[in-house]
Amino acid sequence: MNWTFAFTAHAVRQYKGLELELRRRIKGKLLFWESQNDPLNFSRAIPSFKTVTHRFRIGKYRIIVKAEREKKILTVVKIGPRNKVYNDLM
Repeated sequence: MNWTFAFTAHAVRQYKGLELELRRRIKGKLLFWESQNDPLNFSRAIPSFKTVTHRFRIGKYRIIVKAEREKKILTVVKIGPRNKVYNDLM
């Protein structure tokens, strides 16, 4: 069973607000990571936050996710530039 990405309503709004080329880049990366046996190998753990577990890097942007290993679901919580995406996560 492959992993799947799910989006919070907030993450969907953030995604739709990005430029078209960046959205295409993000979509391509998400599809690539979904096809992998363990997409978390491409992420970094975020131990200091309680509500999220990992982050993925796409250039200067970060995708912040909560991983549910038993269900193989990665819920996208936030998408944004690295200097702002970590605000309000605690």
